[in-house]
Amino acid sequence: MQWPSLAVALCVCAVTLPGCHRNMARRNLATNQSRAVSVVDSSSVQTGQVSRVSVALHTGPDGKQASDIVAVRVARGNEVLGETSVGAGEAWLPGSVRALEVPLDRPLDLRNARDLRVEVSKSDPSGQPGAGWTVQTEALGQVTDGRVVRLLDLTPPATIGGSSPFRQSWAAAPQ
Repeated sequence: MQWPSLAVALCVCAVTLPGCHRNMARRNLATNQSRAVSVVDSSSVQTGQVSRVSVALHTGPDGKQASDIVAVRVARGNEVLGETSVGAGEAWLPGSVRALEVPLDRPLDLRNARDLRVEVSKSDPSGQPGAGWTVQTEALGQVTDGRVVRLLDLTPPATIGGSSPFRQSWAAAPQ
């Protein structure tokens, strides 16, 4: 299996974050990249197409049960542009980070990236929300010309499942 270089970089970044399991210290995705990461609303990234979105899920004080499945969707309006499911059979301990890639069904013009939304949901094997899981999310977009743009800064903690909704979504590069 070949891994795209961005996925490998994200996984290495997630595994090597200092303090990840101590005092819940956090560093943002791509802070140690050799290439500059642009912000979507900056004038330097107005052209190009986003082909995939890299998402980092930072587990907070409430870990994810091994039986729970996490679905990550990238949507624009009511249209789901890409989706992936992860975590089946994996317990995510408090303080852990999981990096994943969501390939888009079709490339999206970078000028429309501000319309994107990253949605994370969690369910147990019976389709119910299951126990609560606290998560922070951030996302980068891979542009077809090789550039990387920040789509979503690290979000505040949100609890998914338990007595909270089983789904949470965040607007990319909030206006």
